[in-house]
This record gives sequence, structure tokens and C-alpha cells, in this order.
Amino acid sequence: MRARLTISLLAIVAAFVCCAGLQAQIAVANNKFLLTDNQFNSWLMNGSGRNEAPEKFLESQLNLKIDSITTVIELTEEQQERLQLAGSGDIARYIRDVEVLRHELVGQSYDQNKIMEPYQKIQPLALRRQNGLFEEDSLLSKVMHTALSTEEYEKYEGHLAERWNRRYQATVKTQIATLQTSIPMTADQREALGKLLDIPPKRSQARQSYLQMYVFYQLSQISEEDLKKVFDEAQVEALTRFGSQYARLEATLKNQGILP
Repeated sequence: MRARLTISLLAIVAAFVCCAGLQAQIAVANNKFLLTDNQFNSWLMNGSGRNEAPEKFLESQLNLKIDSITTVIELTEEQQERLQLAGSGDIARYIRDVEVLRHELVGQSYDQNKIMEPYQKIQPLALRRQNGLFEEDSLLSKVMHTALSTEEYEKYEGHLAERWNRRYQATVKTQIATLQTSIPMTADQREALGKLLDIPPKRSQARQSYLQMYVFYQLSQISEEDLKKVFDEAQVEALTRFGSQYARLEATLKNQGILP
């Protein structure tokens, strides 16, 4: 009976891990979970299916970042070298922190009721990568201020802001269309709601699903008074009830870098 119960518990824990998006396979020995390099990498990459060492992924991201700059600004060879060097420094700093944690966790066995402990330790590094190693306080961002002229820097920042706003506007339209399936609205009402939701979030590297959550979070922040200017009583009640489900996502959106 005890053996059967233990197997059931292991199955439940494994299923929970899988459902949480932790896609790497878990090694089980003596009723314990053995954390492997592949498992560590998968958790670091947030179950994206990438089990390789993060260096390769980050190097490709750096190349994409520099390529995106060159599509807007014609960089000199010296400018490219300075940006590449700065980005490599950001990667090295991140990998140093990753390897310290890897040394602590990989090869360790964990009781079935403690499997989430190493996962939770890895998540701050996973979020740091997901929010963008080359943004804001990064070495690359700081070097850009000196490697590019003021005109070049403002041109690139304007390009990023415009692209981000376009992406957000498209997301707002998609989310309003989703609302429309359960809360019918006229074309004028949809347009008015789009204006109420026209509060682009902080630019981040978060997945699209979090940007979608942000739109509905903003819906929860619209006052009843403003909603009543556009919608009838039944619609206001339905929109308020729908938005309330997302009101508690503030901490999650902050973790993803979407909210300040």
C-alpha cells in the first residue's frame, strides 16, 4: 500500500512540474528527484524546450540585438565592436551568476515534497534573462549612449518605442475582440474602450501572453464612472466582473518587467 501511495505521489509531483511548463525530464532515484544539467537549463529557459547551455542562446540574442540596431542606424565597424564587447560583458556577468547557482544545485537529489525549491531558486535568473540582458542598466545600454551620437540614439529609441506601441495596439484590438465574444459591443464602444486601454506598458521582453494579461489588468483599473460614459449598466457590470479577475496580477506583471 505504501509503495503504491509513493508511486502515486511521484506521479502527481511529476504531473505538476509538467503542467507548470517545466518540460525537461526529471530523473527519479530512490524516491528522489535528481537535478541534471538539462533540467537546470530547461528551468533557466522557462521550459521553452531549450536544454542547451544558455551561452549559445544569449550570443544569438546579442547578435539579433546588434542587427536590429543596424537596420535603423548605419554603424561603423568601431561602433559594432564596442557594442559587441559590451554585450559580451553582460553575457559573462550573467553566466557567472548562473554557474554559481548551477554548482550549488546540479547533481543534488531532492525529496518529492521539495522539488519546487531548486526551481524557485532558478526563477530570478530566468526572469532576468527573459526581461532582457541588454536593456536599461546593461553594459550594452550604457555603451550605446557613448558609442552612438545623440541623434543616432534618439532615432533608435524612437524606432523601438514605435514598434512597441504598434505591438501593444494590436494586442488591445485582439483582447477587445476576445471580450466581444462574451460581452457584445458596438463598433463605437469598441473604439472607445480601445482609447481607455491606450496605456502602453513599460517596454520589456516578456512573452505575448503577459502583454495580453496587462491589457485585461488595465481594464480592471478603469473606473466605473468612465465605463458608464460608454456602456450600459449590464455591460459595465460584465466588464467590471471580467476585469476583477486580472486586478491581482500586479506583482506578476512587475516580475515580468511590464509594470514598473
